[in-house]
Amino acid sequence: MLVEHTPDIYYRFCSLPLADEIDEIQTIVAEHDIDVIVVDSMGAASGSGSEESAWHAVALRYFRALRSLRKTSLSIHHINKEGTLFGSVYNFNYARNLWEAKKAQAEGENTMAIGLFHRKANSSALMKPLGIAANFTRSMISFQPVKPI
Repeated sequence: MLVEHTPDIYYRFCSLPLADEIDEIQTIVAEHDIDVIVVDSMGAASGSGSEESAWHAVALRYFRALRSLRKTSLSIHHINKEGTLFGSVYNFNYARNLWEAKKAQAEGENTMAIGLFHRKANSSALMKPLGIAANFTRSMISFQPVKPI
């Protein structure tokens, strides 16, 4: 399937934690009638530091700021060496839905297998894993369903 219409996407570069820039972001969201917020990455947007004792406060501050927008949001975050979300347990607890993405791609190949694994759902059952093959060419990217990796 070919996408005929490209949706309007507004990009806002932030160099400070989301909570420190939330007033301006609220204005942008209202002015452009934005319905979905994507944050990449949550670590940078939360202001995560290396002090473990500060992780909980940082996570709570991030989620309070994000929820003040009252919009659907997608926060992209990273896992640690143990395979759990980096930082505070609140990064898991505050999420309403949590998906883990894993990729597999052979060196030099133009196809990437992506597995999506549903790890948390607040108001539904967990979904079965999903698999997607992303095929890259010089002019486009196409996607097709596959068995999860």
